[in-house]
Amino acid sequence: NNNNNDDDDDDNPDEDMQYNTFCGPSEFASNELWRAHSQRHCRQLHEHGFQLLDYAVTMPGTSVQWMLCRSYDHANTVVLSFKGTSNPLDAMVNIGLHPLYLPQFQCSVFSGMFAALQQSLSIICHRLKYYSSDDYFHQRRQHSSHDNVTKIHRLIICGHSLGSGYAQLFTAHLLSVPEFEDYFSDIQCITFGSPLVFCKDVKQSFLYDALARRVLNFVYQFDLVPRLQNKMQFEYRTRLLQGLLLSQLPVSNIGIIFDVNQRMNFVMQKFQRHQWLLDRYEAVGKFVSLFEKDAPTAIDSNKKCKCFTKGAHSYHLALDAECVLTLPSHIPNDRQIYASQILNDHKMLNYMKTVMFQ
Repeated sequence: NNNNNDDDDDDNPDEDMQYNTFCGPSEFASNELWRAHSQRHCRQLHEHGFQLLDYAVTMPGTSVQWMLCRSYDHANTVVLSFKGTSNPLDAMVNIGLHPLYLPQFQCSVFSGMFAALQQSLSIICHRLKYYSSDDYFHQRRQHSSHDNVTKIHRLIICGHSLGSGYAQLFTAHLLSVPEFEDYFSDIQCITFGSPLVFCKDVKQSFLYDALARRVLNFVYQFDLVPRLQNKMQFEYRTRLLQGLLLSQLPVSNIGIIFDVNQRMNFVMQKFQRHQWLLDRYEAVGKFVSLFEKDAPTAIDSNKKCKCFTKGAHSYHLALDAECVLTLPSHIPNDRQIYASQILNDHKMLNYMKTVMFQ
């Protein structure tokens, strides 16, 4: 395993061994298509400075998609990443929102996410124990041509959208199991556009201070998902959901459109009936608000040509959770809210470009 990037990729003697090792679900190890799938992911991650260790895909009995990889630049660190959902409303409406009290956490959590995570919890913990073990360290040192092979003792857990909810819950699980202190000296959790997954009683839990030190939440501009629970005023939520419904209404070939008011009333009644649930959730950890530094600028004087460019720089504002999450509610009532832009703010691409270019 190459532990630094000073050498050219082509000179890495461990590359062939890495690509010939199947990293996907074990039941597919003999399948040629899946082996090609695994090798493709290995090569893509290798080009960006990471070694793929393990990953899981959606299969019968489990819906959580996750990936384990190791950084060449920081050889003592393993990264656990959870994949998010493709539709932000699906993450909030279709997943069980009722809080579930967990004695081992001493607080209540988002029951739907916690239940889904249980399907993959044991296998992820098993793999983490292996990659941080002495056996894996000696195996790496035996097969590596480098002298600076380091034992893995740092863990970064991350995710986007639904995946960031899994990341926070998995972090809480590790902090509640004393044995993991023997495996990792440092555990950090980084989220992008995360929904709230802990209830207010987390403030009385032994986990609260530990999570506050380890969880870093990025929120891009007016991203909907982190604010859809108890951090959104009724008037703003009504305007936003109305715009969202108008932008996503299906139109048939004969031009029939669903009754907007009927759908709007149905959605708002759902939120009103479950407001007591939404109000129970609490933000945990540090928050950083991401903003584009420059508005789109026209680069062609021809009025018929709508060509714009946007500056690559961005603002990173470390603010308290209340300020970040309630920010959109301060938009004046006479200002139009474009639901399509709010949905666009949730895309991981926006998080990546603002984090990379600052």
